[in-house]
Amino acid sequence: MSDEKLKRRLRIGYIVFGVLAALKVAEYFVAKMFPVGDWPYLVILAVISAGLIAYFYKHISQLWHSEGKEDG
Repeated sequence: MSDEKLKRRLRIGYIVFGVLAALKVAEYFVAKMFPVGDWPYLVILAVISAGLIAYFYKHISQLWHSEGKEDG
């Protein structure tokens, strides 16, 4: 893997980590602001978090790559 490609992947990983941290902070404030009826907002935030984790950290996108093709 080239040095530039590694830097790009690390940068994306750090950005995703920051977004996940921001989503957790948002979940906390949503739970504090809406003591009743907050579950739809929390579910939306949780689904976004789960999607980011599955795509970027669990590499679910690689399931649809052809077997002979190597990503690097």
